[in-house]
Amino acid sequence: MNKIVFIFIILLSISCKDSNEKDNFKKKPEKKIETIEDYIQLDNKENVVEVNDLLGESVKIENISVFKDKIQKKTFLVFKLSERIENDIKENYRIIVRTFPTYLDDLREDTEKRNLKYDSWYSKINEIENNGDIFFVVNLSESGGEFDKIILQLLNDNTNEISKKRIYVRNVTYKTTK
Repeated sequence: MNKIVFIFIILLSISCKDSNEKDNFKKKPEKKIETIEDYIQLDNKENVVEVNDLLGESVKIENISVFKDKIQKKTFLVFKLSERIENDIKENYRIIVRTFPTYLDDLREDTEKRNLKYDSWYSKINEIENNGDIFFVVNLSESGGEFDKIILQLLNDNTNEISKKRIYVRNVTYKTTK
């Protein structure tokens, strides 16, 4: 009888120990990614396209991704930079983003009226820093979020000259992030 009680106590303690260990290793609940601010803070973005190229002469773009902000109901292009941008560039240049949507229904109405197959977006470069990484974001309003091609250039606001150096990025697609 003592042996049975002893074995029962051992089994019970092992069972309780396993239960306690599992409780200690519970995963943190995943934060919902709903806003552009949430997305920028995300370490492992699922829909990143590597670029690793130079825009103009000094803007080093590491990668690009698309994010749809569920609260603002807007689509954003998110650029991760390899290094900070010089103040001269930030103050005197804008980025031109030409998006060639996968579905022509996603073109803006004003673009369709001009019979173009791409939308153009002009944006000042405002850096956002998160955990040592540097980003800038271009608001694409209510764009669809799937692009066969994106062309990037710099526009000098003082001279209206467009840089000859372009970056072509293919197959940029919005994917749902948890």
